[in-house]
Amino acid sequence: PYIFSAVFVVAARMIPASPMPASLHHLQQPRRSIGSFLRRSVSLPSFLVKLGLPNRLSFSELLGIAVFLVLNLGTMFVRVRRSLPRGSRKVTFLVDDGDAGKEPLDAYSWQAVEVWGKTLGVISIMNLG
Repeated sequence: PYIFSAVFVVAARMIPASPMPASLHHLQQPRRSIGSFLRRSVSLPSFLVKLGLPNRLSFSELLGIAVFLVLNLGTMFVRVRRSLPRGSRKVTFLVDDGDAGKEPLDAYSWQAVEVWGKTLGVISIMNLG
């Protein structure tokens, strides 16, 4: 997520905010740049500002938030989807004995809670960088 956000910041800084100057061809319209779109801001409602959020957010900040959220949810989904079919053999505290440890875990069981907890721990470590 940090690499993507750095790339977007560099791209926003490289693209001029003002339209390109008119060329010799008077029929051409100046192009709108991506940088001017990313620098536009949205005002937040007053009740959110009272809760401690900023008055305005730019589209580039909203894009960074969306990318970060998608990466976190995708990591969560992939790790849980991969861990539940493995059974309770990989679970630390609620291990089943014998062949019962090879059966897939139910997504809403106490053993799955351990898998979800470990996954949230991995995501929090990943977010801290």
